[in-house]
Amino acid sequence: MLKTILAFDTSMSVCSISLLHKNRKYNIQKECRNNHTLYLLPMIHEILKKNHVSLNEINIIATSKGPGSFSGVRIALAVAQGISLGLNLPHVISLSTILIMAEQVWNNHKISKVLAIITVNKTSVYWIQYSRNFHGLWIKKSKAIILNLSKALEKILSLKKQWALVGNGWDKFPKNILKKIFITNITFPNSKYIISLISANSIYQKKEVLHKIIPIYLNER
Repeated sequence: MLKTILAFDTSMSVCSISLLHKNRKYNIQKECRNNHTLYLLPMIHEILKKNHVSLNEINIIATSKGPGSFSGVRIALAVAQGISLGLNLPHVISLSTILIMAEQVWNNHKISKVLAIITVNKTSVYWIQYSRNFHGLWIKKSKAIILNLSKALEKILSLKKQWALVGNGWDKFPKNILKKIFITNITFPNSKYIISLISANSIYQKKEVLHKIIPIYLNER
């Protein structure tokens, strides 16, 4: 039986908090925009109180490390650090936001090829591709790159086979050129899929000392 896991994500515009306790999963989400600091801790308190779990019962802290907004990623890691130090848990699990969204694609649609296109600014997007193997591991099929819209369009047109699209960048392209892409409408990570990844494979149970976690921001390649 898995231990009690508290997982959260604030890498984009939504605050997502999940709890695994006694093999049951709980999840709450709220649109936060740029006010993650106002929402994250109260939402953690809410999910624990609602499910009668004390902070001291938590064995594992898990969070996303980006790619995402600078402030959102840093807030999640700072809160993870604060809680883990308070509970004397020196290590946390941190996962890519793209892996979290890819896992949601697999859970919801059973599609194993995932393309993430995330808006960086008005003229560029973050691009990365993943494929799920028979062991349930997500393997990078491309480098993480930032592309201008014309280059991204070229890459979309060159895709072979169907890919599931995650992220908020799809609306920058005409729908008629997205025929090879299944648009999932998954535009932000849901933290319950952090727990799904951890539960599915020991590879995703790797814990790290917080100061060694390297955050990934949307303006970084």
